[in-house]
Amino acid sequence: MLLKKILAAMFITLFAVILFYICYTSTENSLLLYAVIIVPIASIATYFLITKSFQKRKSIEYIKEDSSEIKEFEISQKEYRSLVENSQVGIFTTTIDGEVLYVNDSLIKIMGYESLDELKNKNIINAYKEPAQRASFVSQLKEHGRVDNIEMNLLTKNKEQRVIQISAHIEGNIISGTCLDITKRIEMEKNLEKLATTDKLTGIYNRHKFDEIFKAEIGRALRYKTPLVLIMFDIDHFKDVNDNYGHNVGDEVLQAITDIVKSNIRDTDIFARWGGEEFVILSPQTKRESAIALAQKLRKAIESFLFVQKLTLTCSFGMAFYKENESRDNFIKTADDALYRAKKQGRNRVVT
Repeated sequence: MLLKKILAAMFITLFAVILFYICYTSTENSLLLYAVIIVPIASIATYFLITKSFQKRKSIEYIKEDSSEIKEFEISQKEYRSLVENSQVGIFTTTIDGEVLYVNDSLIKIMGYESLDELKNKNIINAYKEPAQRASFVSQLKEHGRVDNIEMNLLTKNKEQRVIQISAHIEGNIISGTCLDITKRIEMEKNLEKLATTDKLTGIYNRHKFDEIFKAEIGRALRYKTPLVLIMFDIDHFKDVNDNYGHNVGDEVLQAITDIVKSNIRDTDIFARWGGEEFVILSPQTKRESAIALAQKLRKAIESFLFVQKLTLTCSFGMAFYKENESRDNFIKTADDALYRAKKQGRNRVVT
């Protein structure tokens, strides 16, 4: 580069000397001829040298800029890979047929595997607890191009169930997306719901939950013109149990009666603790004769049971049969009045 600059300077100097000599020795016509020939040539040569030098400087700058951009790109790629690998969210890429192309460490951990190679040997379709969920997932992807926050049940390597929230998109034959293990959150929500809707001692519905179901069943009975029966019962002389044996024994009695009733009613019957030693059973689509037979069966099962401390106990039952357009409160009062009459008539009986 330095040599070229020296040569350019020598050329310009030589040109100046020649021009001076011509001016000093030549005639006017000769001077004009030389000026017309030499000056343009010298000007073009000088311009060429200057331009080439400028272009090379620009090329060097561009190379430096390109190198800087390449370095920044390499850094961003490393950062991206680090984010993906260390993310708490599972990231995956599979084919539409279930072949695993890539999963990050979080998803490998969620699925209970040791490495990507181990998981790659599995078809992800086999991880779905319900094949219909996978079919629905793929169908939605094909229709909309993506899905967001859908919940699916997957099985780990050890066949443990995980509830996974998935967001994904599809391009051609490739499905990519993220997934979050929400198993603990779902379990917590179920536990909270259970605490809010069940009686802590007996594990059956509490009064609040029963009221909610009660309204729905009355609406259904009205809509479909089907029978609905309400049975109310309580433990005879239960106060004596608590007074003579303590509340711990009283609690065991309540739990035992709950188990007796649960083992003798249908899955469609709604059983709840109304309060204290009083319980209710709501029996949808049950005719009068069947409901009375059920109440008598429960009464006899309790009467013949030997409780803790070798106690024998009885229960009194009151029943009501829903009348069209009857109010909820009146329906309950009818059953409660029947229970009161059963108590007055000597207990351990069923009154309608």
